[in-house]
Amino acid sequence: MKNTIKLLTILATLLLFSGCTSKTLPSTQKYTLEITNNYNSNIKTQAFDIKILEPSTSKLFNNTYIYYSEKAFTIHPYALNKWSDYPTKMIEKQIALKLDQAKLYRSTSTSMVNGKYDYILQAELLTMVQIIEAEQSKSVLSIKFYILDKYNKNIASKTFNYAVKNNHTNAYEAVKSYNKALNLLLGDLFDWLSTTTAKQK
Repeated sequence: MKNTIKLLTILATLLLFSGCTSKTLPSTQKYTLEITNNYNSNIKTQAFDIKILEPSTSKLFNNTYIYYSEKAFTIHPYALNKWSDYPTKMIEKQIALKLDQAKLYRSTSTSMVNGKYDYILQAELLTMVQIIEAEQSKSVLSIKFYILDKYNKNIASKTFNYAVKNNHTNAYEAVKSYNKALNLLLGDLFDWLSTTTAKQK
């Protein structure tokens, strides 16, 4: 009798745990950055080779978290929403892809490719945070770019700042706004980049 009770207790425990593990847990949503605009340049292809490096950033942004801030001096990651890759890697890939498509230069490559280049585009991701305010939230993106020559001499630098309003306060709206900001960045960056390197001839 004791053995039977013991066996039933074990079976009941197993069923209890199996019931717990069968519950569906919330899945993590993953998002990406993508430039959908195309850059139209009036400048003909420059006879230069350029390399796009992955932007450097602080430890805070060197991960896949999507951050928001509800008040000054605070910052939090969304628990169930993340980037599909490091934002710095996605930014590098998108800029290199669009720069190659625009044919501003003879050749465009990324940090994955070794070789000699006339110019190197370095960047620093300064901030990428959704600011949640009482009436309106916004996604803030700030990146500083540096143009280096083949001797690694800095010939120009510029910071690009964007604050795109969110229609709603959630991670998805933040991602939509970051993608809008990245599309705005494309035109501003390429105008500055092409004009600056053209002056070096």
